[in-house]
Amino acid sequence: LTIGNGVATIEGNAFSGCQSLTEVIIPEGVTYIGGYAFYCCYNLTSVTIPTTLSEVGYWAFANDFNIVDIHISDLSAWCRIAFEDGAANPLCDGENLYLNGKLITELEIPEGVTSIGNYAFYKLASATSIEVADSVAAVGQLFLRDSGITEIALLGVKTVALNAFGSATKLTTVIFSDKAVDFKGNIFNAQTITVKAPANS
Repeated sequence: LTIGNGVATIEGNAFSGCQSLTEVIIPEGVTYIGGYAFYCCYNLTSVTIPTTLSEVGYWAFANDFNIVDIHISDLSAWCRIAFEDGAANPLCDGENLYLNGKLITELEIPEGVTSIGNYAFYKLASATSIEVADSVAAVGQLFLRDSGITEIALLGVKTVALNAFGSATKLTTVIFSDKAVDFKGNIFNAQTITVKAPANS
């Protein structure tokens, strides 16, 4: 399915339960995907997300058990998307994130990105490492949940959302700067994670 140009919103439940969908290409210009829009599309395997997308509603991609590949062209734009919950992110059932056709195995959040949104890399399996630019000042809830990331350095981060690292089951080490960081409550959800300052501090 290629959605036509000129569409700005994909309404809630728009393609819910559509079993003929195997691939969805969402065009530039779409800014919002409503709740349950692609819910229970069991044969959906690939989704392409535009740089213009800014918000995705509750359970938009829930129960799409055969999604494997998510395609994007701008990692900065991806980090800005407001996912209402984990199942709003197509990665919730997918595994692989592709940037301009290349599978991401090492995440590099570029300079200029100021925040990483809630659920941004929820269940991302293809990447095991992440490098975060110092311009990133805030990270959202569950942004690494069930991902393959094992260590992260957040040297520019000033604000960490409640449960930011919750259920990040492979994460073992988080490095913060020696400057003050505002933790919005319990950020680890009872996990055993080493928190430390950078080696040169």
